[in-house]
Amino acid sequence: MSMGKFQIIDVDLFMVFLLIIIIGIIRIKGTYISNSTALFLLLAWSTVIVLIADMASWLSDGYRGPGSSYTLTYMAAFFLYFLEPLPLMFWLCYLDFQLHGSMERIRSRFYYILPFIISTGVMIYSLFTDFAFTVDDYNNYHRERGMYLVVLIHMGMIVSSFILFIKAREQVNRRVFHTTVLFGGLPVIGMALQSVFYGTCLIWPSVALSVAFTYIYLETQKEIRDSLTGLINRQQFIDVLQARIGEYDRRGGFALLMVDMDHFKSINDNYGHKEGDRALERVSCLLGGKVKGIDRLARYGGDEFMIILETDRDDRVGTIIGRIEDTIGEENRFSSAPYPISLSIGYSLYEPRRHSSLGELIHEADMAMYAAKSRKHGNKTLP
Repeated sequence: MSMGKFQIIDVDLFMVFLLIIIIGIIRIKGTYISNSTALFLLLAWSTVIVLIADMASWLSDGYRGPGSSYTLTYMAAFFLYFLEPLPLMFWLCYLDFQLHGSMERIRSRFYYILPFIISTGVMIYSLFTDFAFTVDDYNNYHRERGMYLVVLIHMGMIVSSFILFIKAREQVNRRVFHTTVLFGGLPVIGMALQSVFYGTCLIWPSVALSVAFTYIYLETQKEIRDSLTGLINRQQFIDVLQARIGEYDRRGGFALLMVDMDHFKSINDNYGHKEGDRALERVSCLLGGKVKGIDRLARYGGDEFMIILETDRDDRVGTIIGRIEDTIGEENRFSSAPYPISLSIGYSLYEPRRHSSLGELIHEADMAMYAAKSRKHGNKTLP
């Protein structure tokens, strides 16, 4: 089981072009680079560099052209293994930031660089002992026993990413979970196959695919999702709502719900903004994960959420609102938080004859929400 040299180079080259296109898209989109995106760019560029080193290693292996063929092959292999820990190191940093959102924390995790230092030591030791690899008189590369230590280092870094994930599992959303599984799983499969079947080249193309998946599944989601709750943001929801209005003739009517947290300002004032953020996260999780019948949910802004229900019946909307209230009541009974969660909910059934614009539909749902809030709290204005 083997791949032709130029087939391997073609695969590497394709992956290089793919990652450079992704990097170019990030650069074209805007001048501001967040910490998350900066770490992703380090991950992507380091993978590009390793892919180029991998291509150079395959091109020089068995080279019979002019010049010092031995030196070319040896140096290509040396720099490939020297650079290989970098993408995995930047993946650990990127994952850490996704889980904890702190660059200070990453800077204090000096041990993330230890695999790179150890791998560098192995390569330098191999210069004098042929511990990791050799190049024979015919200019052909051969793995030696030390290569299994290099593989062990890489496996250790991948395992470390899963440990990071497990330690922070209570705060991990599904997108980070899926990305962690894929980023760890694909290279492990490629590494296992490449270790068993010499002549295959699957590790770094699989890493490149994982990087591309990370961009699609995590980085692009920041443009359409609220950073705190993970729900789609206001602009994305407006686009969805506008599209749903355009489908009225085909799909019929629907309900738009406006949900507002009661006493949210007092939670911030009495318990701090971090606790206020936790309250918002709790509400988003309860609405999105435990209430059946909700078809689309978004954080509209501040302490307001908006919901699309695929029904044009008041009784059906009333049933869903009842489920929301039951879910919130159950949360309050079992929660250790020092305050109860309370929601005011209003809604509007979309009808083209009554709503000549999107703004009118939103305004009607908003007014219904404030009416519900007023009834609940005895006509007192709540923050």
